Amino acid sequence: YFGQTQTPWSVEISIPYSVVTAQANRQAILMILIAVAMIFLGLIAMWFLIAGIAIRPLAVMTGALQNLQKGSLNRNIPPAVKEAITRRDDEMGLISKALGETENYLIEMAETAKKVAEGDLTVVITPRSDEDELGIAFQNMIASLQEAVGAVAENSNNLAAASSQLAQAAK
Repeated sequence: YFGQTQTPWSVEISIPYSVVTAQANRQAILMILIAVAMIFLGLIAMWFLIAGIAIRPLAVMTGALQNLQKGSLNRNIPPAVKEAITRRDDEMGLISKALGETENYLIEMAETAKKVAEGDLTVVITPRSDEDELGIAFQNMIASLQEAVGAVAENSNNLAAASSQLAQAAK
């Protein structure tokens, strides 16, 4: 009871629930939008990070392997690109080093093949292991060619001697 009246009274203020929670709802929506934007930006940053760490080096090495598959020894790939991947201390670096060693080996064997094709049978091949099929095959090929050239030279000498004997007998 208020005042001097015996009649009870009260004041009711009616505010709709939506009006009371409107600002909180706007804040919640704003926070959700900010969180979604941050997640999206984080995903983009991770994509560029992963691209720099893994995708670009894998693309270079995939291209190099495809070149090797076609017989190209990757002499057109800039050394700086190869070195950037090879310097890494992770699996990418190990793969790049193995690929580089393979390229160097194939370049060495190609140079040897050129020398043999030019007639140089003095080339010495040392296989890198007991499982070095290409090195062993080159070694056997050079040995076979040396034997064949030796046999041709011996037959030529024998033919020259026989021709000389026939010439002496004909006089």
